[in-house]
Amino acid sequence: MYLCLYFLVATALAHSWVERLMVIDTSGKMTGQPGYIRGTVTRLDPLFNDFQMQHLLPATNENEVSESDRMCKNSQTFGNYSTTLPALWAKPGSYIALQHQENGHVTLPENSPQKESSGMIYIYGTSNPSEDDTLRSIHRVWDCNGRGGDGRGRLLAVRPFDDGQCYQINNGNISRSRQAAYPKKKLLIHQRLLYHLL
Repeated sequence: MYLCLYFLVATALAHSWVERLMVIDTSGKMTGQPGYIRGTVTRLDPLFNDFQMQHLLPATNENEVSESDRMCKNSQTFGNYSTTLPALWAKPGSYIALQHQENGHVTLPENSPQKESSGMIYIYGTSNPSEDDTLRSIHRVWDCNGRGGDGRGRLLAVRPFDDGQCYQINNGNISRSRQAAYPKKKLLIHQRLLYHLL
């Protein structure tokens, strides 16, 4: 079954995106091959820059999201996967992890002093996506029962952006504390967001 996931960081002046997805086995370990969102551009590409993956809303210079602001960036509205960055394959009922960088929104709160926290993440899923899906027709409209809005999708999970362990390596107090408490082998540390596929 094909499932489209919408990942929304519900806080102002923040940007992050799903870097990759992994299936979680019954012991809680990541297993199998990673999957990626549509239109992924790898950070390993020498020409990579954040703007290739960012989808900042509102799309115009207005202060409010409009009825026409789409849920997905134009480069992510169709199934443009590659052999090196394929979609995730998971069985119904699987648990999966959405991995993303915290981009300093957790470990460097002084960079955004106007924010009270790093915010919440809303994860929506549908097996019937549309290129015309808009933020206002899905966010806080689709519900966990699948009866909200046009009924094509549902809210899968709401999770805090900060899982209490995520960090990217920097000299901030939070990062240094978490580096000591949760040492990792890789330089780039990904936060894991777990949710259950229906």
